Amino acid sequence: MSSSAALTGASKAYSIASTRLLTDEDFRKLRALQAGDMSVLTAGRRKAVRTAPPRESALVSEPTIVDESKIASFTAKKRAEDREIKIAEARAKRSQNTGFNVHKKRKTKLIATHTEKQKHGKLFQMTKRSGRVAAKLRRSADDRVERKKTMKTKDVKFRLARGWKV
Repeated sequence: MSSSAALTGASKAYSIASTRLLTDEDFRKLRALQAGDMSVLTAGRRKAVRTAPPRESALVSEPTIVDESKIASFTAKKRAEDREIKIAEARAKRSQNTGFNVHKKRKTKLIATHTEKQKHGKLFQMTKRSGRVAAKLRRSADDRVERKKTMKTKDVKFRLARGWKV
């Protein structure tokens, strides 16, 4: 196994010419940059660094003393704003969750067609029929109970007439 293949692991298409090895001069420049020496940079890069906007950490020099009243008014205002935002979000979410909204539906959906009305009529007839069938089944069940009772009394009377024990 060659040393270039050992550097990359399983990669066979790796060439040592594509890598850049850092020299002692490069390390010297890096240390100078870390120390803040800008003479190492090119002229264009130095100008870009000088004209770059200052960082926020450089802007804050000392913590300023703020009145407690300012802090209290800021927190009260922030809480009020947060409350209003939460209320608006809740209203928006509630309006999304409502089922039927006339403004969202198209007009064609609001007007029932003839076939839809026919279906409603058919469903109504079916429910009427199912109600009639249920009533008939209840009647037949009640009739069976009544018939059982009458047959029992007839059986008892028949047995008494013959002198058998009940």
